[in-house]
Amino acid sequence: MALVIVEGPDGSGKSTLIESLKASFKWAGVFVSAGPKSFEDQAARYKVLCNLPEQELFLSDRSFLYGEEVYPKIFNRDPKWSVERLRKMRLDCRHLVIYTRLEDDAYLTDRMVDGKSHKSAEHMDQVRKSTGILLDAYDDMMVDALVSGVSVIKYDWENNPLRELIEDINNWRNFHYGQSIT
Repeated sequence: MALVIVEGPDGSGKSTLIESLKASFKWAGVFVSAGPKSFEDQAARYKVLCNLPEQELFLSDRSFLYGEEVYPKIFNRDPKWSVERLRKMRLDCRHLVIYTRLEDDAYLTDRMVDGKSHKSAEHMDQVRKSTGILLDAYDDMMVDALVSGVSVIKYDWENNPLRELIEDINNWRNFHYGQSIT
């Protein structure tokens, strides 16, 4: 199964990108953050996806495997699972992460202020106050994911055309599965 996870900070354009990608490929399923909230349910869904046939293609808006490493740092809470456990689970299943990372940090902050996110005002206020910490944590986590063997594409939708991302996704699919997904 080919799992493509769109990951990045709140307000970075994940949902908008997912809508564009939904129209660009034939997906066997698309999961959005409104999915299961308990970690056990999310882990069970991830394991099911990892065992589906290779020709199946799933798109996921975020994954607990990444967000749970970052958000406890800015909300001053203990992670539900250890970072080591999350990192090990990332390697249990081949997947591609599209990291929505705008080069212009100020633009991301402006999007948060303009209310472009579907998160609560309180949540976005905390994210906004911690933008530097959040972006540094995401950047570090994506480098760690790459070093450990996870495929990561950094995508700035303000500066990179969608067609280039689609080509990159196809190249990843061809490399790992020997087939294009368009």
